[in-house]
Amino acid sequence: MIASTLPQRWILRMMAACLLSAVAPAFADVAPLPDLGSSAQAEFSAAAEAKLGREAMGYIRKSSTFVDDPELEAYLQDLGDRLARAGSNLGHYQFFLVNDPTINAFALPGGYIGVHTGLVTTAQNESELAAVLAHEITHVSQHHWSRTMAAQKQRSGLTAAALLASVILAGSGQTVGEAGIALTTAIELQQQLSYSREFEREADRIGIQLLANAGFNPDAMGGFFEKLQASNRISESGPEYLRTHPITSNRLAEAHDRARRLNGHKSRNNPEDFRHAQARIMAMYAETPKHAAAALDRMFVNKAEPAYLYGRAIAYLAASDFGKAENLVASLRRRYPDQLRYQMLEADILVQSKKLKAGLQIYESIYKKEPGKKDILMRYAAVLIANGQFEQAYRLLQARRSYPAKSPRLQQMLARAAGESGRLIESHRAMADYYYLSGNIASAIEQLHIAKRLARNDAYSLAGIDAQLKELESKKQD
Repeated sequence: MIASTLPQRWILRMMAACLLSAVAPAFADVAPLPDLGSSAQAEFSAAAEAKLGREAMGYIRKSSTFVDDPELEAYLQDLGDRLARAGSNLGHYQFFLVNDPTINAFALPGGYIGVHTGLVTTAQNESELAAVLAHEITHVSQHHWSRTMAAQKQRSGLTAAALLASVILAGSGQTVGEAGIALTTAIELQQQLSYSREFEREADRIGIQLLANAGFNPDAMGGFFEKLQASNRISESGPEYLRTHPITSNRLAEAHDRARRLNGHKSRNNPEDFRHAQARIMAMYAETPKHAAAALDRMFVNKAEPAYLYGRAIAYLAASDFGKAENLVASLRRRYPDQLRYQMLEADILVQSKKLKAGLQIYESIYKKEPGKKDILMRYAAVLIANGQFEQAYRLLQARRSYPAKSPRLQQMLARAAGESGRLIESHRAMADYYYLSGNIASAIEQLHIAKRLARNDAYSLAGIDAQLKELESKKQD
């Protein structure tokens, strides 16, 4: 699952707190995982699932391997949304990337679905990536997590906090030997967290239908799982995904048979978007620019493919070889003058090569064309903030504050821009939103109390702050 997303010290402290009731003082600045009570008392309501998910995401977003890349996030979210819309009453999901080369994906309570970068770069087409997302969406929509947790709690008496901590530990491949935590305990917890065969078959069945409904190849699920199983036979460790989603011959046969019985699909694959996402991951998250270039050369047979050139330009930029980066992007811009991703990369190159005015002009032009795209808004605002243009960044972000309501990063940028431009009350209110969206309600409430003290003579601001406080206090009781 997701332990590789968190620093080892956090995993150890979480497990120690949950299993040994020993919370380290230095851990106090991170929102604690909730203890929903004894196995006889806890009920996994929608509110409880949402709370667990928010707080788990608070840990993940603070980890060094959380991928804070608006362009990649937008691609993955769009792909996941297309699948979710193909179902009925499936709710809202937030998809995010974890910088980890292993082949893995996982679902958290509350609709959070994480994907390792290794899964994206290993999939041979978008339908294979969509197949894994569809499978994880189904685990959430059918409440497999809470149903599994409830069953394990009844048998073992473990609290929800301990169970969630073990989810975060599972799949890391790391050995835990500190803080008095026995390895056998960790292994036992991981084994308890595996979904049942019934749940896996249900995720296959509904996920394959989602694939077909969304216009993807319904046989991609069985096909991709088959590849994972084959790679597992020739590797000592095997794909991480198979450890929490074991695949049997019967499951594979059922998946292929189910796909054959579905009507032919109209392809909704976006091969260009998919290939560019792969190239961006390889170029930006390789160990070094040299490693990035080698990985791109291995993956792309056709060295004239636009996605390959895009990836190489990013690798050159990472190596501060601005001349080669500019030349590659210029060739792409000539061939595809309306392609926004190439325009954005051109702006990135200009800004990083100290041609700030020209770069900001491109960002502004792109934003005016596509004011509703969150990834463009966030990249433009980040450049403004990085270059000390706080007033302009504030106006930009404030105008769209309600649009990205589920983006902690954007609220954090708004808080910085507001504070640096002298709007301290608004800065603390934005930080309250950031903390709430990061799963830390206590810190959110603290920020609002600071804002309230600053606004003691401002009746309008006080009314808004009191409304926020009332809402957060009610959520704290959920």
